[in-house]
Amino acid sequence: MFYKATLHLHDLTWWIILFTGLWTMFRVWRGHLAQLTWTRHERLAGLTFSSALATQFLIGLALYFQSPLARAFFAGGAGGTATFFGLSHPLAMFAAVVLGQVGFSVSKRLSDDRRKYQLAVSCYTAALAVVLFAVPWGRLSLGRPPLPDNAHGWELQPSRPDAGPVAATRKLQGTYPVGSRLPDRYAFGGFGPCDNYPFDLGRMDWGRQAAISLVAFPEERVAYFKYRGIPVRLINRIDEVVSFPAYDSCLSLVQEAQDGDSRWRAIESPPQAICGNSFHSVFIEPNQYWQFPARVYSGAIKTKIRFRLDGGAGQILYSNEFQGAVNAGQFEDPAEGKPEQR
Repeated sequence: MFYKATLHLHDLTWWIILFTGLWTMFRVWRGHLAQLTWTRHERLAGLTFSSALATQFLIGLALYFQSPLARAFFAGGAGGTATFFGLSHPLAMFAAVVLGQVGFSVSKRLSDDRRKYQLAVSCYTAALAVVLFAVPWGRLSLGRPPLPDNAHGWELQPSRPDAGPVAATRKLQGTYPVGSRLPDRYAFGGFGPCDNYPFDLGRMDWGRQAAISLVAFPEERVAYFKYRGIPVRLINRIDEVVSFPAYDSCLSLVQEAQDGDSRWRAIESPPQAICGNSFHSVFIEPNQYWQFPARVYSGAIKTKIRFRLDGGAGQILYSNEFQGAVNAGQFEDPAEGKPEQR
């Protein structure tokens, strides 16, 4: 709920930045070109624009630490979307905040009106240009940016030799983003995009023949943030395109573990829909697979682990089982503090 409300506020503040930025451009460029006297109207325009930038950056920080795409970037996702939201977007917005603050703070201290306008024009114009660069235009274009023919998914990176497992004391959100080369023509649009597109299987023998398979590779070490992870691959070996429901490009995929009574219980929570536009479908063609890094957990409870994928319409896929470890707190429902059973 907090993430959803904060994202809506983030979107609203973008429009405030655009309108205050355009108004500020009009005031300072008009004064600069016509060599007018600096007035309180220019100062107020700059104050409003720079304050909107700073407010947007603070809201963005609150979103950043909950964003699945930022998590994917730190988990080693090399895709352009993850890099954009994990690195380029926040750095560009920080630069815009600095430019806006310099334009406002320094210009009000200058005594010469000509120099005030020159500085304001330079800083505010640059700040607005950076903001326009930082806008995720692919998300605004119905979540379907142009896709090059040679687009492929994220290459998983090996973990560092000293990387350890995640020591979780509560249920963490499962984050498994994917991209689709085939667009969902029935989606409302506006969902968060992802460029973790399917790979061609080629000569790989993963998965069962004539079936959709979810396969964990516990012996293969990959990076998950600074931690040790394992790859999970969703493989299509049937002769037709298969669709899966997604929430801002994240599959409803979680890890499960057996408790002391040998019951399978979720130790991760599924992705949360931000709004109605978050819902859409992703598609995988025959003889293709998606891959993503998954956490390896440490804990006092040694048990069996598997992955569960909600394929929509009541269809559930389970991965192979493997040995792992968890803590008791991971079985609890974070919303109620009670154990979840399945």
